[in-house]
Amino acid sequence: MTASPFIKLMDRDDVMTIASSDSAARITCDMIQKPIGTGDNSTTVFDTPFLGALAVTVYVNVVLVESPNVVLSRGTGALGVDQLIFLTPPASGNTVYGIPDDAAIDTFVLDEMIDAVTAEVYGYLGRYQLDITNTQALAVCRQAAAVCLKVAFRVRRDLDLPGALKAQYAETIKTLRAFSSGAMPLPPGTDLPPASMVTDAGVIGSESSYFDNELDRHMRDRVSVWW
Repeated sequence: MTASPFIKLMDRDDVMTIASSDSAARITCDMIQKPIGTGDNSTTVFDTPFLGALAVTVYVNVVLVESPNVVLSRGTGALGVDQLIFLTPPASGNTVYGIPDDAAIDTFVLDEMIDAVTAEVYGYLGRYQLDITNTQALAVCRQAAAVCLKVAFRVRRDLDLPGALKAQYAETIKTLRAFSSGAMPLPPGTDLPPASMVTDAGVIGSESSYFDNELDRHMRDRVSVWW
């Protein structure tokens, strides 16, 4: 998935907060081997894609590496990710792998969800100047993104939508389409004059032209049968 070039409508903490109250939102890691980095004869500290791991099984190529030769440092990496700290740097060209425990949160899932819901909402706002930075407008967009996120959690796992969420999502999409058509001004209205409809990387030209990724298509296909 290509990351959105626009202001993200939520961050990792937002995703985790919403996920914590949603039993269908699985953002923990699968307990499978994941590449962490590549040795260069000097690097001893590697950021992982995990948050909150209690244990990570570490391999360098196919060789198991255990404590004290490698230790897990929780939350000390960039953006709070867990790190692996080696006593001796892995040799140049050797690949470091990690298998997290089931407590670890997968940052790839978090970032995928952030990009997907940002894409979903911005995809309807081609008539407005982007990035949207007005506080009121962003609040409206983020509220819509939170609903889209709850749907995205289920779509990525091929789960049906509960009736209440289905109705909430349909209403959210109706509102976004009203913004898209100009039938309803995006708050505060006068602060965000309509822009020329263009399709370059700076402004969205239609609700599906730029952010036409698999998740977005899947959600649009589902919601189309509700109306």
